[in-house]
Amino acid sequence: MQLNQESYNQLLNYTNSKQKRPTKEDNTVPDWYALTYSIFLDSPLNNLQDFWRLVAYTYSWMPTIPTINSHLISDEKQLLTDLKSLKKGEDQHLEALFTLLIPVINNSLVGVSKTLHFIAPDTVPIIDSNVTRGWNEFFSTYPTDNIKKFPTYSNALTIKQLSNYLKYRETLLSWVVNSNASFSLRDLEWAFFELGIALNPKHGLIS
Repeated sequence: MQLNQESYNQLLNYTNSKQKRPTKEDNTVPDWYALTYSIFLDSPLNNLQDFWRLVAYTYSWMPTIPTINSHLISDEKQLLTDLKSLKKGEDQHLEALFTLLIPVINNSLVGVSKTLHFIAPDTVPIIDSNVTRGWNEFFSTYPTDNIKKFPTYSNALTIKQLSNYLKYRETLLSWVVNSNASFSLRDLEWAFFELGIALNPKHGLIS
């Protein structure tokens, strides 16, 4: 299977076939994600206080209060510079940002992906257990060359899975490009998220 518009449509159709609840487009009453997403994207990034505010926004989407190890940030000025570059779509420091921030923000790859997504939504896709569940299901059903399943983790996604995340990101970005940007990075990630939710009997929240 080639990753293009046709395979994106296959993903949407497969997701719809598994769903037992309305999609975000079908909801007449927006949920918290829908209500807050554009607000979070519009947040300023003028100083580190703005960054920590984004972290707080992130964890309103997650069922936990984070442990923050801000003392691990040795150069706040450089961090802010790299975050501002990311906001402009420059991703050369992305891996370094993840490597720095995962131990700082609850040791959570999920939390950092979400925070950086709010800063650069066209550059950084969100990852969580629902997305990986949907990913594994779809690519088991529609095998694709060079696409590997995510390992099944009993614990939270941490820095140990960063290389898998970066491959996942590269795949999504290529998929969007191959489809002439007819859908967004967020659209693609959301489809996997919705599929993962549908496959989860508890309909778990983003983790």
